[in-house]
Parts: sequence; C-alpha cells; structure tokens
Amino acid sequence: MRRTHRPDDVNIARLNLFAPPTLLMALSKLMGLHDWSWWRVCLPIVVYVAFNVAYIGVGFIYLSRANIEDRPSEDEAALLEEFSRTPYFWLAWANVALLAIGATERMAPSEALNGFWHAIGNFGVMFAFGSLAVVNLYLYWSSIGNWLNEPRSTTGGELRRRIT
Repeated sequence: MRRTHRPDDVNIARLNLFAPPTLLMALSKLMGLHDWSWWRVCLPIVVYVAFNVAYIGVGFIYLSRANIEDRPSEDEAALLEEFSRTPYFWLAWANVALLAIGATERMAPSEALNGFWHAIGNFGVMFAFGSLAVVNLYLYWSSIGNWLNEPRSTTGGELRRRIT
C-alpha cells in the first residue's frame, strides 16, 4: 500500500523556534539598537539550516552504507520523533550552535564574546565542534540502524520501552 504525503506531514516546529529570534535581531539591527554584523543577526537560522544539512547528510551516508533488512511497520516520522529524545541528537544541536557562534565570531569579531572565551573564533575549536556534531549525528543514526536490525514483536511497544 502506497502512502500519500499530505502537507501536514512536514514538521516545522523547530523552524518556528528559530525564525522569531532572527526576525527580532534583524529588526533591532535595522532600528540601530545593535551594531551587529548580518552574520550574527542570521545566526539562529544559520544554526537551524546547518544542523538540518548535517542531519540529512550524515543520515544519508549512514543509511546508504548500513545493512538494514526491512523497513519498520511503524510510521518513519514517529520513529524519528521518538529517537530525537536521545542525547546524541541534542549534543549534535549544541555542537552545531557552538560551531556557528565560532564562525560568526571569526567572520565579524565582537567585543562581547572576547572576554567570554578567547578560543571561540579559533579554527581548531570550530573544527572540534563540527567534528563532534558529525560524530554525535552518526551515533544517533547508528542507534536507529541498530534498532531497525533488532528482531521486533508486532506489539509496537518495544520502541517506547527502549527509549524511556
């Protein structure tokens, strides 16, 4: 049976978290309240886009190399929603955010972050955050791949017991 995709299948809840801060930051820059660079103004959306590019890229690489015998009977979107509660997922978010902060600091240094941490715009530190984000996303996708290769019963409750 072929599943038809409806417009309500797309979940943009996380985009709704990042768009308002970007709009408020752009408005405050245009009003002259802050002397930020446009890189810093667009930081929330850059973090969102960078994470999703890394998420899709690492997922594509892992799933194209993984040996998964059959597709789950559950809805794939629900499966990914359940697995988004794993620490690897959130550690990857944090590492991408720190990478983006470091990149904006390197492109347009600010006075505010110089006293916070002198290595924030360092290329080595940014490389470490990017590498940790990719490693965390790979571990996230491998946990999904391991779950897909486990023998399952037809009750459907195993996923909830495994994650919680």
